Amino acid sequence: MTIITKPSNDKNAEKLVLPLFTDGGQGHATAPSLSMIDDVDTTSAIPRQRKSSATTIFLFLSALAVMCMGILGGIAIYRLYVPSQAERMRFHGYCGVPYDSQAVNDAEMLRVNNNLRTGANNYPLGLEDFNMYRDLASILQDDQVKNSFFPEEFELDLSDDESYSKINVPLFKGGRRGRFIHDFKINQTGIIDGDAGRCFIMPLDRETVLPPKSLYDLLIKMWDGYYNIDTERVRKNFRVVLPELPDLSNVSPKIANECKNMKVYWLEKFTSGVFKRDAHITDSGKFGGFAGKHIVEVDLVNINEVDNLEKESKK
Repeated sequence: MTIITKPSNDKNAEKLVLPLFTDGGQGHATAPSLSMIDDVDTTSAIPRQRKSSATTIFLFLSALAVMCMGILGGIAIYRLYVPSQAERMRFHGYCGVPYDSQAVNDAEMLRVNNNLRTGANNYPLGLEDFNMYRDLASILQDDQVKNSFFPEEFELDLSDDESYSKINVPLFKGGRRGRFIHDFKINQTGIIDGDAGRCFIMPLDRETVLPPKSLYDLLIKMWDGYYNIDTERVRKNFRVVLPELPDLSNVSPKIANECKNMKVYWLEKFTSGVFKRDAHITDSGKFGGFAGKHIVEVDLVNINEVDNLEKESKK
């Protein structure tokens, strides 16, 4: 038997007793080499090390997956229940606008506007009640009130950008249903023809269209009984440029998005008095609305040409 001691600083280092091996039947006893000892220890430890490493990696990946799911779930819940800054700075409300401010009874005007105000939230506002008053005309039940007021639905960007305002006019006496989109960054106005499902584009008129915050302040005054507003009627004649626009590259992206899948036409001012028209044609192409200053009537003098052209294209 051979006794091997491992080097150690400890004087009482433990001695390791190893059995002797017989050398191929020659009868000589030999001791195992140190390399054999090392080989035996290493090969027995490798499987345990691999198993431990795999378990650690699996637990780490599982914890990472759970953490990611928690973060994504939290973001989804936050977005669902907490409105974004842009949404908080959007106003949505309603108002009855008098056709003629001089002929309107103040008590009636206050009653109508208070009724419409029940659909509005406090500033700053979200759009959670956007579909509450789809049929605004139903709010104006009294015939005398209907003849004196027309309802408008407002969506205003009240952020520092004041980039847009949308004004829906579902009922305008003698005119068509229209929705106005004013883009203050691109300086364009889009008119959506609610009866025919088409769009018209023209330059933004800042003399009659107030910026969103100014318009909002005016609506508050109207709701609170301030009646000295400028509702003088102003008629503007435009001609529809035919044919329709081949592409919308020069149209405001916000307006283009509202006019998606519709025929879009450019409008140009009509100043000539040569164009012959009658009252029926005039009213059939009239859009009216109030955007802060004057009731503006946009009269499309050749709307009948547009109707005929679209009818021909469907054949």
